[in-house]
Amino acid sequence: MKVSRKQDNPDVQRSFLVSLIRSFIRNWRFQLIRFKNRGKISRGKNAYVGPSANVYIPNFVKMGDNVSIGADFISQVNLTIGNDSLISSRVSFIGNDHDLFNESSSAYFSGRNKPATIVLEGDNFIGFGSVILGNVTIGKGAIVAACSFVNKDVPPNSVVGGVPAKVLRNRY
Repeated sequence: MKVSRKQDNPDVQRSFLVSLIRSFIRNWRFQLIRFKNRGKISRGKNAYVGPSANVYIPNFVKMGDNVSIGADFISQVNLTIGNDSLISSRVSFIGNDHDLFNESSSAYFSGRNKPATIVLEGDNFIGFGSVILGNVTIGKGAIVAACSFVNKDVPPNSVVGGVPAKVLRNRY
């Protein structure tokens, strides 16, 4: 009778190989982003960015430890994401950076304001399809419901939702 070991099983070997390749691709993607943007991105341990992310970086993107960003993410702002934060798919961080109220020029030639900064203080969850606009701070422990439009600061440990987002309840 032949005793087979776990590591001799071809399925286990294949699974390990797939895991190794995924890990390499994730790390390679961050190295490529860092190279293209000349150090404008800093990330902590266990930070993940999903496929089809479109990140325009005016000055910086800072990601803490244990950050996960879903697919089709869009960011056009300076961004700080605290530790233990989850950002779902199709979330947009938009800058509110056009000077549209200048009478001397049309909307097309209006120019841009200083880039906006969005801060997630940590332990945050941003739901699917949400839009965060302008200079906003999302407090530690706050949750943004799916398809919400956030244009004001969100208090810590609160749950917000709607268009525009309003405090629905406290998290704890």
